[in-house]
Amino acid sequence: YKDTVVDLTIDKWSDKRSLQANAYFHVLANEIAKATKSSMDDVKKLLVLQYGTPARGEDGKYAAVKVPKNTDISKFYPYYRHIGTDEAGLDMYIFFKRTSDLNKEEMGRLITGTQDEAKALGIETMTPDELARMMNRYKEGV
Repeated sequence: YKDTVVDLTIDKWSDKRSLQANAYFHVLANEIAKATKSSMDDVKKLLVLQYGTPARGEDGKYAAVKVPKNTDISKFYPYYRHIGTDEAGLDMYIFFKRTSDLNKEEMGRLITGTQDEAKALGIETMTPDELARMMNRYKEGV
């Protein structure tokens, strides 16, 4: 491969959240949606805005936008929070990361908050790993 041309990209490493963590979040969000008779999308959005992580640009500044009043921002991005109106009358929004972009720590905060919301509604929040450990202890007679 001596004469092979390659393209190499170096990015800052981050400890990505696991697919299992993402699946667990969605299971809990779905249970919350059923308990509150809400849509899954509405519940997921509320949880991401409450416990998720604001998006930042490469410069470290919050990802935000100003748009004309009455613009339906949901047509452009699902996770946003209105943060005010500027002096020119433009609505200002800050964006939150999608769950697929969260690292382990950020996903952990989102899951902990989601578990708290689920528990408040009487929803079981045991993770598959916790259930497996409990079953193993039961089988071992501990």
